[in-house]
Amino acid sequence: MKTWRTAAAVAALALAATACGTDTANTGSTGMSDLSGEVVAAGSSTVLPVAEYMLELYRGAQPDVDASYTSIGSGGGFERLCELGDVDLSGASRAIKESEAAACAENGIEIIELQFGVDALTMVTSNETDFVECLDLEQVVKIFGPAGVDTWDQVVEGAPAQAIDIFAPDTDSGTYGFMVEDVMGEDNSRQDYAASADDNVIVQGIESGVGTWGFFGLAYYTANAANLKAIAFDSGDGNCVLPSVETAADGSYGIVRPLYLYVRVDALQAKPQVADFVEYFLANANAGIDFVGYVQANDALSASVAAVAAAKA
Repeated sequence: MKTWRTAAAVAALALAATACGTDTANTGSTGMSDLSGEVVAAGSSTVLPVAEYMLELYRGAQPDVDASYTSIGSGGGFERLCELGDVDLSGASRAIKESEAAACAENGIEIIELQFGVDALTMVTSNETDFVECLDLEQVVKIFGPAGVDTWDQVVEGAPAQAIDIFAPDTDSGTYGFMVEDVMGEDNSRQDYAASADDNVIVQGIESGVGTWGFFGLAYYTANAANLKAIAFDSGDGNCVLPSVETAADGSYGIVRPLYLYVRVDALQAKPQVADFVEYFLANANAGIDFVGYVQANDALSASVAAVAAAKA
């Protein structure tokens, strides 16, 4: 299993060695010298691969800034941003909910939403599971809906009566919320599954045997593709499309979602290191997205850069 902290460190060393004369790494910093202090971020595990990549690069650019990102799910990140108020920014794989935005407002915390990329939500099973290749929405609901079935023969015609062994994000995860609310159109899911806030734990579960099923961001599949099988999705037109950067970008894959940073305006204005890190993140976002296997969203990224500049003014 490939872990993102290791991958980001390797990438940072490689880029540091070749940065001279390039525009793809170690760019975007405000150029301020002697920056110090903390940048505290928390949130989505889907955002974590890009965040880890960016943190390794940023520590090389600003070694005296203590920048960190804690993976606790989108909901956990919004709680710390809007209720506890102990982070400067949060990462999210879903848009902020009205109740979460209201909590920010009630606590006098003004935030800005910055989209920096797109993810293809990826359903997976083990390599040993040879009886499922593609699922449509009705079948996904049969597996993960509130009245989820127990065996694969109830989902896929011709499949054996093999138990469906589910490993998936917990209810605080933006990935969980997106699958349940946006994809399935449900208020909740079945609860008798192995839930985790750590996508690497989900990867280990999916690898563990025949009949497993779960889902997470495309980057986690890309990092572990040798040991996992991606499941194609039929959006309702009879075409089974596998998740990939290409199928997400051209719109043929039907389960895509934005990736965000949410940043406190007061932190942007009062903490030079926070403004510097956010600008650096956005300037290098496409390099990070390309490395981990998400999808560029250049128009949204440009709008995010403009939003930061306006918030600082």
